[in-house]
Amino acid sequence: MNKPSGWDDTNVKTCENAEPPAGGHVFKIMGVKSENVNNIDRLTVKFDIAEKGIFENYYNNLSMASPFDKLIRKVFTAEHLEYWKGFTTSVERSNEGYVWEWDEKTLLFKFIGGNLRYAEYKNKSGEIVLIPTIEHCCSVQTVLDKKVKPLPVKKLR
Repeated sequence: MNKPSGWDDTNVKTCENAEPPAGGHVFKIMGVKSENVNNIDRLTVKFDIAEKGIFENYYNNLSMASPFDKLIRKVFTAEHLEYWKGFTTSVERSNEGYVWEWDEKTLLFKFIGGNLRYAEYKNKSGEIVLIPTIEHCCSVQTVLDKKVKPLPVKKLR
């Protein structure tokens, strides 16, 4: 057998750095930021999968500005309060004794359940790539009870 061309320059793909599967996962909140953009209140939350810091490992070979950019980002806005309230309720249900009191800093390092989904995205080069998103939030127990079903890839329109 001959070594294939490009073998020495090829990145290694194993279960340690493979994309996590779509479906229910326990996430850890790694960053939060509240702001008002165009008179709309919003909360931006950065997540990683709790078990191993999977997204930090997954994005290690990509050129990102900071480790914070390696995480899943979800924005909750006053225009869609039901999702924002669903997020905070899920954090409360997942962290015994925690009560959301409108201080975003208290969300750091809390756990939450969520449905990981991949979505098509057109990058700066015009290529369509898949990015991980959290489609819906839920309690950690909902994930552990295996009640979260994987969703198909969200296609560009």
